[in-house]
Amino acid sequence: MGRAMKDSGVEWIGEIPEDWEVVPHKYVMHKEKSICDHYSGEQILSLTLNGVIIRDLDAGGKMPTTFDGYQYIKSGDLLLCLFDIDVTPRCVGLVKNDGITSPAYSRFIVHPGFLNSYYDYLLRALDDKKVFVPLSKNLRNSLTETDFGAIKTIVPPLHEQEIIAMFLDKKCAEIDSIIVQTRASIEEYKHLKQAVITQAVTKGVRGDRPMRDSRNEIIGAIPSDWQVQKMTYISEKIGDGLHGTPQFSDEGVASFINGNNLGNAHITIKDSTSKVSEEEAAKYLVPLNRQSLLISLNGTIGKLSYYNGEKIILGKSAGYINLIPGINKYFICYYLQSSVVSLLFELSFAGTTIKNLSLETLRNLTIIYPPVDEQKQIVAYLDKKCAEIDALIAKKEQLLTELESYKKSLIYEYATGKKAVPVQ
Repeated sequence: MGRAMKDSGVEWIGEIPEDWEVVPHKYVMHKEKSICDHYSGEQILSLTLNGVIIRDLDAGGKMPTTFDGYQYIKSGDLLLCLFDIDVTPRCVGLVKNDGITSPAYSRFIVHPGFLNSYYDYLLRALDDKKVFVPLSKNLRNSLTETDFGAIKTIVPPLHEQEIIAMFLDKKCAEIDSIIVQTRASIEEYKHLKQAVITQAVTKGVRGDRPMRDSRNEIIGAIPSDWQVQKMTYISEKIGDGLHGTPQFSDEGVASFINGNNLGNAHITIKDSTSKVSEEEAAKYLVPLNRQSLLISLNGTIGKLSYYNGEKIILGKSAGYINLIPGINKYFICYYLQSSVVSLLFELSFAGTTIKNLSLETLRNLTIIYPPVDEQKQIVAYLDKKCAEIDALIAKKEQLLTELESYKKSLIYEYATGKKAVPVQ
């Protein structure tokens, strides 16, 4: 028999067990801020999708000029992001280490009689559903401490808070373990795909055959009838996009794209992609054709797309390679995905603090390629093999989506009392 339920009176929570209470957040927790005037080596903590983590200061990324003025936080605190809550991936996390963090976050202390780990799960469930967004104010979708404190929350009996938190700790750990294994499997398939591509575009798919030295120690021996050239000699033109911003128009006909629009066979043009009028586009059009490949020059470097006649204006982070007739663009696209090219790109970044793929590197990139008929044969072979591996990756990625969805559903249902923790 199910337990007796009642209406919580809170729209986004709905029914709760009859013996649970409803109170404003200010009775459960309060905000405190203690500023670190002079940084002296404390751990730097950041709020992420994976909770509050210790930041690796050697990993790069954006860094402030100083950590003076950061705020102290302690293990057991709840760390909340109460601004930009419509777009912030995770707005709450349970602090598990002492340290300091950005003063922009809000440090909340949970009162005696309430369990911080339970409220971490409850707020995570509500954050996943973005239920606080309609209650936020101003252009940055923010909540003040007073705003947040006035919002109603639920209060199970303390022993039930403990039972729910322990149950979710166990279940979430099990799900996270499967997620980690699944992600590792996806990476293995991606490495396998690159290995298959590399073997095919550097050695061919015709079995044993006469080989010769490519005179490039990274590439090694190649089939004796293959050619070795710099990219510039098999291209009509290599360039990048506009180093500036065109005038955009809601009625525009050409899409303004950058490197982040690349990576699929077809250019990714989203509804939010900026548009440029026909007159404005005419000023910035680059000479793309059916032999053109597009490549990202910064961010995730080396993402590739074919040009298929789309009306586009390229931004500066999108490069283009117009191949000469007789060079199979699909073969070159596969070659650019090989581990050989990845290593050649990495070597070009040596000594630089910010990785950008230069046009000079592209022009001087060593390309090996077989006769036209063998280019077609290799492309057909790789289309089949890569489609098989991509299908396996897609299944794993679908499993990840289902696991993440199940985990969110589990947290919401048990933290809000829709389901009771099974009796052991």
